[in-house]
Amino acid sequence: MPQMTAEERRAFLTEGTRTAAVGVTRRDGGPWVLPVWFVLDGDDVIFTTGAGTARGRALRRDGRVSLCVDEATPPYAFVRVDGRASLSEDLAEMRAWALRISARYMGEELAERYAERNAVPGELLVRVIPRHDRRPRRGLRLSPPRDGGAASDAAPRRGYRAAASVRLPTRCSTNQSRAALPTPSSSRRPAPPARSDWTTA
Repeated sequence: MPQMTAEERRAFLTEGTRTAAVGVTRRDGGPWVLPVWFVLDGDDVIFTTGAGTARGRALRRDGRVSLCVDEATPPYAFVRVDGRASLSEDLAEMRAWALRISARYMGEELAERYAERNAVPGELLVRVIPRHDRRPRRGLRLSPPRDGGAASDAAPRRGYRAAASVRLPTRCSTNQSRAALPTPSSSRRPAPPARSDWTTA
């Protein structure tokens, strides 16, 4: 299968409004997979989740996590990230990241409303650190986007799997019930950029 460079991997993960299917381990050892909204901070994957949910409890108990982002149209592609989750309940940090995440998926005009809903007591801010990265972490600090140019010709590193020509589900569902919020009109939702041709190389 064709392999992505580091630059192509980041572009794939940040294109449009793709969600990530996050897999954790339940107390009985069974898998638990649900979709999340997310953004990147360098190679780290950032998302929020409820502390009292099955996913939140699993991450507190066992920080190992795997997530997959896929392209559901031909010729198909995916990026998988395996790593460990660092958790924070700092509301200021959580709100800063929730604002970024909401802007990506709901647009700038609705970002504030969704950030207010998702950055509250009882929520967790999750940073998935790919397993190739052994840097020490102290909480989740808001940092400017990192320049991936230096690694643009590098092969995918440990903790990542990126390839083409796979067949994966096109839709996930969630059983979380939250208060209804407005959704952006199709005319306001930003269209994803054109797909690169790496999949056909």
